[in-house]
Amino acid sequence: MAEYPDNFVDALKRNLAEELSETYVPEYLDFGWRAQKGPQESNKSGFRAVGHRVLLSPDEVEKKSAGGLVLIEKTIVAEENKAVICTVLEIGHDCWSDKSTDYCQVGDRVLVGMYCGKFHVSPVDGKKYRFVMDTDIVSPLPPETKE
Repeated sequence: MAEYPDNFVDALKRNLAEELSETYVPEYLDFGWRAQKGPQESNKSGFRAVGHRVLLSPDEVEKKSAGGLVLIEKTIVAEENKAVICTVLEIGHDCWSDKSTDYCQVGDRVLVGMYCGKFHVSPVDGKKYRFVMDTDIVSPLPPETKE
């Protein structure tokens, strides 16, 4: 095994840190960080996330095409199933319990796998919500910037 001088290892670590600082990583994703799990006061859906499930609010799907045509219900449902960007409303108690850190927190916009999870219409407010497993969350998204 080759021996490297200490300054070489330090330079390598600095270079890696500089490369990683250019990518988006939420500040709360430090090793060992844990999200607030369980019932949330901000969740007005009437649903609760349990076990390894995460309750998401999917982004609204366009009801008209770019040309101005009104889309039929079948097309809208197909687009909703393909949607991959959602907002986290509630996190079940067992989510990421086998990992060293949690991947998102309540209020984050996240990227999820296409066609994953199950949609349910809330009996309280009539909106559609999506339940996914904790492993279906691909990545948190950077906060939206307002110009």
